Parts: sequence; structure tokens; C-alpha cells
Amino acid sequence: EDIRVKVINSNVKSYGYQVNIGINEAKGEYVGIVETDDYISEDMYEVLYTKAKEFDLDIVKSDYSAYWTQDNGKRMFIKRRMISDNAFYEKVLCPSDYYQIGTDDWYLWNGIYKRELIQKNKIRLSESKGAAFQDIGFIHRTNVAAERALYLRGDFYRYCIDREDSSSNLGVG
Repeated sequence: EDIRVKVINSNVKSYGYQVNIGINEAKGEYVGIVETDDYISEDMYEVLYTKAKEFDLDIVKSDYSAYWTQDNGKRMFIKRRMISDNAFYEKVLCPSDYYQIGTDDWYLWNGIYKRELIQKNKIRLSESKGAAFQDIGFIHRTNVAAERALYLRGDFYRYCIDREDSSSNLGVG
């Protein structure tokens, strides 16, 4: 019922291809991705967007919680840090100035990216079959192109780790 939401169907079985369709169709100032077996806190994009506007940022990312579902249906959560060094949190920085960002920042989905940055630098995901590791090139290229990024301690994203047929659990690409 929200006119801002557009449903796009594709038979191509490639995570990168699917995300690239979304990036190509995006109209907003920032782009964010939520994977099909994950979910976000209701205020995630509001918090990240508010910071992005306040500090004129290219990227805003946060920690996340990994979760799995027990046999009784109860979900269990573990907060995971995105950046290993506390010195990189809660301050505006240029990601390419710090090698630690490049070695710690492995995830696409726990942040938002300025659409203009993505478009200007022609940044897209790899479109190989499957899903594993297709976002790594996107992450590295946005970190190199970005001049202003912020990493937050809040864990707004909920990352599913117990789906047996996920590409990360199967080790396939």
C-alpha cells in the first residue's frame, strides 16, 4: 500500500543481480539492503539517515545482531561488532585512510550508502550465480570512493545465521 515500494520479480538466481536491480531502480538519496531472511529494527533507516544528513555522509553503518531460532521457536541474539577498534566508532572519517576499515567491514546490509556516490562511481555487485561474496567488491569500492563515513555502535540489523540452505552455510558462490 506504500507507493514508495515497487515489487520487481526476476527469475535470475544471483544475489548480485537482484541487488543491482534494486540499486538501478532506487530513487532515494540513500540506498539500503535488507536480505530476504533478515530483518531490521523499525528505526534503523531513520537513525542512519538522520546521521547521514547531519554530517553529510557517504556511508553510515552500524553493528548488528546475529540470530538463530531454537527448536521451541524462540530467537536467540548475539550482538556483533562491525569494527574491531573502538577508536573508529561514532566519528566521521574517510574509510580509505584506515586499513582496519577495509579488513573489518565485510557486510553490505548493515548500513546505507549515498546513491549519488554509487551512481557516480558505477559501483555494482558481482552477478555470479548464487549469493556468497557478491557484495565484497561493492563494499570495498564504496569504502574507497567515500570521503565521509560514520560507524555506529547500535545494532539495528538482525542477521539470520541458521538457515541451512543459505549460501554462507553451504559455502557456495
